[in-house]
Amino acid sequence: MAYWPNSIEGKKLQGIAGIGPASEKLLLSKNFTEASDVYSQYVSLNKDGEAFSRWLKEDIGMRRKCDIESCLNDIKTLEVSRVQTPQIRRDLENRQDIVGPEKDI
Repeated sequence: MAYWPNSIEGKKLQGIAGIGPASEKLLLSKNFTEASDVYSQYVSLNKDGEAFSRWLKEDIGMRRKCDIESCLNDIKTLEVSRVQTPQIRRDLENRQDIVGPEKDI
């Protein structure tokens, strides 16, 4: 089971900044049907912004630099929101207790 940012659940392709009707058509032609598919591609490229931008340009066929940059920035924002969910913060805080400073005995 994949874990996606809450803000991407059920999001359509045009819900990503920089993806309009023409870019959506290009993505659909490559079997990317939802925003989570695009996010998954970003993750599969090890969250490398340059590789993701190159993928959008060369493999998908997006031409406008501003759309590619908008898409990348929006995907990065989704990643930040995933990391900063309340549950993740609580988990990280609990983990600090394990690796935190030594307590007096």
